[in-house]
Amino acid sequence: MNEALKKMKDITESLKEQKRETHKESQGENEDLKKVMTQREESNNLSKTQMGGVTNNQQFKPRNDLPPFSQRHVPYAPAQNIPKPYVKCYYCLEEGHSVNICNYLFEEQKKRVSRQAGGFLFPNWQKVPTDGKISPKKLVEEFAKEQEELTKIRKK
Repeated sequence: MNEALKKMKDITESLKEQKRETHKESQGENEDLKKVMTQREESNNLSKTQMGGVTNNQQFKPRNDLPPFSQRHVPYAPAQNIPKPYVKCYYCLEEGHSVNICNYLFEEQKKRVSRQAGGFLFPNWQKVPTDGKISPKKLVEEFAKEQEELTKIRKK
């Protein structure tokens, strides 16, 4: 019986030692976790100071050193030293601008011609022929002259 009691005491002591060791290990893990968390906080603080304290909530001031776009924009002037790609207007057949910013078309849209998807229309809703050889601008001018002559004849 004494031997059985000795074995029981040895087993309980070994279990107690195992508990102490696991407790020490868990305390070591907690300390490692605390170290990692402090390192993360330090790196976050460091990155904020390197960024100049900029946060997501901070508003940036607009740039006032540039003039307004309307004063900077010159439609037909080439850029300083950069060659422009080849652009040709489909209305006046001149180079250097597109139909969207053609001054001739802008002026003539008020009286003589209208623009629809895929082409231009005379005031009588006929489509202006565009074959690439004769500019629609010239055709519109000729049509306008013919209309003026017709109105002069009708008034007489």
